[in-house]
Amino acid sequence: MNKSPISVSINRRSYTTRDNILGITGVLRLDLKLLTPLHVGFGKLKIMKIRPELISIIAKKPFNVAIREAVNVLGYDYMETVRYGDKICIPGSSVKGVIRSRTELMALSQDNINDFCFIVVTPFRGVPQKGMHGWRHFIIWDPAVYELRDSCNPIQTGDYSLCSGCDIFGAPGVASRVFFGNFCTSNPNVVDYLDLDFGEKLEVIKANTVLAGEISFHGLKLSELGVLLIGLGWCPKINDFKPILMGKSKYRTRIIQNKNIKIILGRAKFTAKSMTILMEYLTPDIRNEVPEIKDEVKGEELKQLFNKAVDKAAKEYPSLAKRICFSEVEVLEECIKKGLIS
Repeated sequence: MNKSPISVSINRRSYTTRDNILGITGVLRLDLKLLTPLHVGFGKLKIMKIRPELISIIAKKPFNVAIREAVNVLGYDYMETVRYGDKICIPGSSVKGVIRSRTELMALSQDNINDFCFIVVTPFRGVPQKGMHGWRHFIIWDPAVYELRDSCNPIQTGDYSLCSGCDIFGAPGVASRVFFGNFCTSNPNVVDYLDLDFGEKLEVIKANTVLAGEISFHGLKLSELGVLLIGLGWCPKINDFKPILMGKSKYRTRIIQNKNIKIILGRAKFTAKSMTILMEYLTPDIRNEVPEIKDEVKGEELKQLFNKAVDKAAKEYPSLAKRICFSEVEVLEECIKKGLIS
């Protein structure tokens, strides 16, 4: 069925001043378990010495000649994963990008009004045909991809009214109220090297690796905490997080060269360990809504807090109400079964 793009108005409100820390201020500690191998990098390629015996010969030549001939010594190896010191990491900026994009794509307009803009706007040029860039993305995130939403850009427009997403995650000229730390492991034995189709060579973090990280926030309403949790994949129906996609080649099956083995990349799932809350900043309405809230929340109490936050978000942001518990991993697997995506 052919679909047409839909013009959507964005529900914007006066933004929350960034010196306001009244509300839910604290730190959420999470583990991120990789369900498949995953590659998130900066585009950095490892360089290896191909013919080290030439180094001393080239070094004696004039600089401009040595530069030209250096290609005979060095070659590109695998595209690296990210490291900070001795830790293997997924950068917090990458995690934030995934969570924010998920939130925006999960939000569906009601009566052509949406609570969330697209912070990055790509002009609609029609539905990409199979094989074109982005065709899998269109299938998985239908119908949100047909919504024509503009972005919040106070620097450009001078208007500091923001959509709900930008008030939480930030916009040009407006800082975020949610801060994603890096998700890391100190185990050096979690990397693998894949020679993939199309000549691509990736250093990946192995499946079943667990990376630990933190998300800090300040001045959130209970519903805004719910938006963050929905983006992370929290599903009240199962009292757990749903799997999400991230990283390179997350939408398509790859093939390991010379082995003709298919491999899936980019599936992961969060687990919450604890949340620390600065009680002195809680507002009376939050204390009344969540009387059991305390400075350190774990286990079943944390799940109850998550469920209340998500329920509040569903009521306050109609755009998100229909897609709570959505998992693009589940949609992708169903599309693969039906032969819509390979």
